[in-house]
Amino acid sequence: MKLYKVKKSNIDNRGLYASQDIEKDNIIIHYKGKLISKKETETNPKYDNEKAIYLFNINNRYDLDGDFEYNTARLINHSCNPNCEVAGKGLKLWIFALRDIKKGEELS
Repeated sequence: MKLYKVKKSNIDNRGLYASQDIEKDNIIIHYKGKLISKKETETNPKYDNEKAIYLFNINNRYDLDGDFEYNTARLINHSCNPNCEVAGKGLKLWIFALRDIKKGEELS
């Protein structure tokens, strides 16, 4: 059973919500996408900050474009008080719980 479900977000548009209680440090979902160069990020109009973009900074040379239907993790919205964090390296990224998360709580 998935630990999340997609619903209308209280933060922005759609979001992911805990479908059950999630314990601290549990992996919730993998972040997937296409590796792109920083140059492409800077020059491609797709990545204009005025639009919804799903970029994850990998290092000084590459970003991960997560704007794909198969990347449900892209729907986790930003928060100044997050309950999730990203771990991993390169294309092997996952989202894990920073603390215990209650069923029904939005993931951020």
